[in-house]
Amino acid sequence: LRWVMIGVLCATVGIALVAVLGAEILSWLYTPEYGAYATLFLWLSISWGLRYPAAFLTSGLVAARRFRSVPWLYLPPLLVTTLAGWIWIPQHGVQGGAWADMISAVMQLILTIALSVQLLRRPQA
Repeated sequence: LRWVMIGVLCATVGIALVAVLGAEILSWLYTPEYGAYATLFLWLSISWGLRYPAAFLTSGLVAARRFRSVPWLYLPPLLVTTLAGWIWIPQHGVQGGAWADMISAVMQLILTIALSVQLLRRPQA
């Protein structure tokens, strides 16, 4: 649980930095034209910030030797991203892709939390 909280902290700091300095970061790393995509950068930062705690929880599941369940943490989000992207990208461009990625991240986090809670509730052998 400590590592999950570290993931949440890292995500929160990263999202806060992007929220405040997103345009400047993009302009500095790339060119000033990229600064116009600060909102998109924020959406993607939130999406990937949700994946930090999920990644730590997934590592815990692998350490607990729950190998068969790990693909199910990735397959449903993959299908949802594909469907949402197919619908939203033609209508909204890269913003639609960011929304599709956000849905995928939320779904992956929910699945990972649910599987981790299920594992913790089982009596130890």
